Amino acid sequence: MTVNIDDRTEMLLSQAVALAQSGKMKSTVHFAQDNLYILNMDKTICVRFASPGSSSFSFFANDYESRRMEVQDGRVTFNSGRGGYQRSKSCPVPKTTAEDVQAAWKRYSPDKSNSFSLGSEVMSLLDEGLSHVEVSRKEGVKLVQRDIYTGAVVEVQIPSSGGLLNTQADGSPFPVFGLRTADLQALFTFRGTLFFYIQPEGRNWVYIEDSGIGMAAVLTTCLYDEMAYLAEAKE
Repeated sequence: MTVNIDDRTEMLLSQAVALAQSGKMKSTVHFAQDNLYILNMDKTICVRFASPGSSSFSFFANDYESRRMEVQDGRVTFNSGRGGYQRSKSCPVPKTTAEDVQAAWKRYSPDKSNSFSLGSEVMSLLDEGLSHVEVSRKEGVKLVQRDIYTGAVVEVQIPSSGGLLNTQADGSPFPVFGLRTADLQALFTFRGTLFFYIQPEGRNWVYIEDSGIGMAAVLTTCLYDEMAYLAEAKE
């Protein structure tokens, strides 16, 4: 099967490659029907973009070299050339298939009743050296980072935005949850402004959309105990 991708998809793949090569988000790429999924190796982020095409195939983002691809016998080959010379790079594909990722995505049905927006400029206010960001709804919406070794605390207040409720449907307060700082940084590589949809308690994930360009993401949250230690959510 021969595959050629469009300019927009080429740009998205180039961003995924840059993230992988910088060590910020190593990922696998999955084309399934009319969607492109980028799944990080830790499986804490799954990003979906609309992408033309009907083929289903997968490859490691770090292997990507050319928009001219051939998929055959469990391998993907990237073809390129220069000055009359032709180059091909044949690579194994991930064990997780495009169909697997698409089926997993369909299991998430987001609640969109509570949201807030963040712009990429917020990353300049956060400490990239601190691994996690706590999202608090106790006093408006606030991002908090804690250095458990020095006791330092970084707080960033989010400007008020419509759609946020003070309590959940059952009257209980919203849970405090954490996000990995590197995951936030990776998401802002694709889009400059993102809308975060807070899910009811019991769901260890946040649903994310951009401002209408066609990006959506599911981002796994982290759990805080009363001592502010973090545990990765098991989902």
